[in-house]
Formats: sequence, structure tokens, C-alpha cells
Amino acid sequence: MKQNRGNPKGNPQNLTHRITSEEAREMGKKSQAVRRAQRESQAIAKQLLDLSIYVGDVISSDDVESIAELKGQNITVREAMILAQVANGIKGDLQAAQFVINAAGEKPAEKVEMGISFEDYVKNHKVKL
Repeated sequence: MKQNRGNPKGNPQNLTHRITSEEAREMGKKSQAVRRAQRESQAIAKQLLDLSIYVGDVISSDDVESIAELKGQNITVREAMILAQVANGIKGDLQAAQFVINAAGEKPAEKVEMGISFEDYVKNHKVKL
């Protein structure tokens, strides 16, 4: 199949407005400002996720053997958010369970059926919590 590389598709007479170099420059500046704001927002979010819930040293996840041990301990915001999703998943919230499984990199090959309980899903798919 022959490609038409030299001529644009459509009727050039229907093109009502061509962008001037000044307009293109202005659009580029606006785009750059938006990208800069997005990078700054990402950096702020990463900093906030790494903060601890309480003042002081953060408990190491290597020292924890059960979720119950985390109650009242100083953990990071990121860990607290994931822990909240784990708790919701255990209660049967399938979206929370999927979030945790995906965050752990254990994406199931098939979609989670809404008619199955979280406990049955974990047992059938050998998910480690």
C-alpha cells in the first residue's frame, strides 16, 4: 500500500487557521508550565507519602510479623494507606483487595468476579497477605 507522505489528507482550502511561530511558542510555554506543575505535584506527593504518621522513628516492616502489631506504631503515610486498603480488602472490598494485589505486583490474569468473597479469592489464587 502506497503511503502519501508529501501531501496532507483533506482539502487545504478547508484549513481556516495556520499557527504562527509566535502562537506555537506561546503554546509551548504553556505546555512547559503545565509539565513543570505536574512534576512539582508528583514530588510533593512523594514527600508526603514518605512522612511518618507520628514524630519519631518509623518501625521497620522487617520487625513486624502480623498486621495487629502495627496498631499504634509509627509508620509512613504510604504504609498507612496500603494498610487501610488491606483492612478494607479483608472486610470484603474487592476494589481494595485488587489495589493491594496490584500494588504488590501480583496482578491476577483474570478479572476478579464480584460474586466471589475475598476469602475465597485469596484461597483459590494463593494470594499472600
